[in-house]
Amino acid sequence: ADSPSLSLFDMAMLSSSFYKKKKLNSALSALNGFKEFSVALLIFSLFQLGMGAEGAEHLAKDIRSIVGPTVDDIRIRRLVVRATQIHDSLESITRFRAELMAPFRKLKIALIVVDFQNDFVTGSLSIKAGPAGEDPRDAIPALNDLLREKSAHLVVYTLDWHPPNHISFYEHCRNGDRRLSEEDKSRKLKPFDAVRFVEPEVAQVLYPTHCVQGSWGANLDPLVHVVKDAHFIRKGQKVLVDSYSAFQDNEREQKTSLEDLLRENGVNAVIGCGLAYEICVAATLKDSAHLGFFTAVVADASKGLDNEKIRETNEEFYRNKIAVLSAGEASSALRKDIVPIEWIEKRFDDLLQD
Repeated sequence: ADSPSLSLFDMAMLSSSFYKKKKLNSALSALNGFKEFSVALLIFSLFQLGMGAEGAEHLAKDIRSIVGPTVDDIRIRRLVVRATQIHDSLESITRFRAELMAPFRKLKIALIVVDFQNDFVTGSLSIKAGPAGEDPRDAIPALNDLLREKSAHLVVYTLDWHPPNHISFYEHCRNGDRRLSEEDKSRKLKPFDAVRFVEPEVAQVLYPTHCVQGSWGANLDPLVHVVKDAHFIRKGQKVLVDSYSAFQDNEREQKTSLEDLLRENGVNAVIGCGLAYEICVAATLKDSAHLGFFTAVVADASKGLDNEKIRETNEEFYRNKIAVLSAGEASSALRKDIVPIEWIEKRFDDLLQD
């Protein structure tokens, strides 16, 4: 059904009546149904609430100026309302605006290309063979456009780099240096089965042998553009522990040099893409966000194995304020033309929790 038709004054008063009862969330919820409620109305409403229009107007304009024109006014309005729950004077909101915008005035963005290796593209663990049927080669034009953009402060390629008897290899799951649980020992195992080892004590998905150190399968796909002076991070090098994330192994026992590399180069934001979307790309970018970097994934420069798990991954990205961007949006972000709204929301969370 169409939204009821209320005047500007009526909607402002509705918000004001809830505010006076200290129920700002109720005010926001009540106004969500009115499509005509814009940032301009928010400013008017806040004026009625006693904050004064000037601080709200400047905060809304600050946010709009860096997120670009495609972001819905509603998301900006919600942020401004959140700020006013704590900052209720012009002086206070002015200080908040300065703190909010500070990191975005000096963004240094790393572009991380995750595991775009031969075995994942056309080899033993080809992503295309998964139930989603996504072909990694279809992502290469978008990926190469980003790499040739030359706008990233730092470019990093990550590589699965496994020893020939790695614990993730289905063919080696019964080797003498590891022991399956009794339940799994009696099963007829196949690639992609999830198992539990009791020695070492780890859960593991089994895969076909892939990305063996020094092999053709471990090399970058030859169609992927390699940026001069790029950095390479190798992961999964220990026999008895896997490593989906480019930051650390799956048991969180040993870190790679990636975090140190980013910190040493002053990087405060990460844009990632690659293979497989819901496995190594997801693990890397969730770690990135957990470590405090503004984080985004480039959906059309990535491919995944399973549609349902890709959907679940996108839900996790949403919860973790990890922006899901197109290659065009990522290019704009790398050039500093826009800042993803999720990064603004993350900055709000950090500031308002403090």
